[in-house]
Amino acid sequence: MKFNLSELVKIVNGYAFKSADIVSDQSVYVIKIKNIQSSKILLEKDSMTAEVDGLNKYQIKFNDILISLTGSGMNQMSSAVGKVGRFRHTQKAYLNQRVAKISSLDETKLTNDYLYYFINRPEIQKDLVSVATGSANQVNISPKIIGELSIDLPDLAEQERITNMLTALDSKIEILESINDNLLELAETMFSETFPQFRSDGNTIGDYIKPKRGKNLLSKNIIEGEVPVVAGGLKPAGFHNEANTVAPVITISASGANAGFTNIWEENVWSSDSSYIDITVTQNVYFWFLMLKKRQQEIFGAQTGSAQPHIYPKHIEEMPTGNIRDNEISEFNKRIGPMFEVMGASSAEIKTLVNIRDTLIRKMLY
Repeated sequence: MKFNLSELVKIVNGYAFKSADIVSDQSVYVIKIKNIQSSKILLEKDSMTAEVDGLNKYQIKFNDILISLTGSGMNQMSSAVGKVGRFRHTQKAYLNQRVAKISSLDETKLTNDYLYYFINRPEIQKDLVSVATGSANQVNISPKIIGELSIDLPDLAEQERITNMLTALDSKIEILESINDNLLELAETMFSETFPQFRSDGNTIGDYIKPKRGKNLLSKNIIEGEVPVVAGGLKPAGFHNEANTVAPVITISASGANAGFTNIWEENVWSSDSSYIDITVTQNVYFWFLMLKKRQQEIFGAQTGSAQPHIYPKHIEEMPTGNIRDNEISEFNKRIGPMFEVMGASSAEIKTLVNIRDTLIRKMLY
């Protein structure tokens, strides 16, 4: 039976917190658009006082579904509008403006789990982006638009059968992601213990390696494939049919709000609006990734430009290292290599599981 989503759910827009509301010594979180990442809600240090009146309406409960109402532009590949995540934390948190929470009015008709997977369908994401209004720099959707989505609702038993299967896949994905997080934390600790500081005199990164500049690939020129296109955002801007790097590869976002964001890939990628360091540049990719990750804030601080921040290969090359010997670099790279290989295998399995889950979502959800 078909319903408009507004008949089954409650949608609450966030609160416009003032800067005076945000303090650093509280344990109450403010959830912003940037906290919605890969279907998860990330908690940051930003917190708030408990003295703002009338906030109960904006409090987020465990398993609430959050969606971003504002995006970065009309490009469907990069827009943040319509990003969906599920709040899986026990900490006290509130909605910031331009983030809405969606919850079922009656879980005997529509479970929150089924609602989450329905809203997270790629087709729904595209629908929301297509009806967003605004300019090339910012687009918006409203709770009213979300409420007008049509849902063909199966009975409760069928909802639970479907969501149990999808939740099992998500649980496996979360385990693998946790393994990767722990291995990366261990690798970072080993790096900090081995290379505790970098002297301002002596060599620079450019004395050892020369990062390369990617080749811009417009969304209209992307030919659908499985190769991630790495541009200026935190996630791939799309998936192309060919690569211009050789794994393992470090990418450093070149422009935009996330200029300087450093990531590593255990698969070939197309470096678009980003610089890269791959196996054709150096055999010690893992060492240089940990070097750059340790100095992530320093890279962000090197951004040039005001309206549109940039980070170019020269900014990376200019970073001082002190006088680290080549054999120290290669020996450390060998030590940590097996950990990154495990992370790469886990990432490949995660990608497979995500594809299976998304295929099931398309086929099983009404």
